[in-house]
Amino acid sequence: VSDKLNMPIENLNKDNIQNELVRKGVNEALSVSFIKLLNDCEFAHYAPGDANEMMENVYNNSFNIISKIEDCL
Repeated sequence: VSDKLNMPIENLNKDNIQNELVRKGVNEALSVSFIKLLNDCEFAHYAPGDANEMMENVYNNSFNIISKIEDCL
């Protein structure tokens, strides 16, 4: 995200990422989906349960959202 949005690492937080995505032309709903994706990644990483299934769902969702963001940028 830092490289793609040309943001210094010290400025990386979810609010700044969402604002920068919108500023660069990504629609609001897609930027909200990306932030939700970050939350899902954190949850999947630390949550107990079937990690493989959860991580696969997060991966597939990630691929779709990141592809859509790439199209906008």
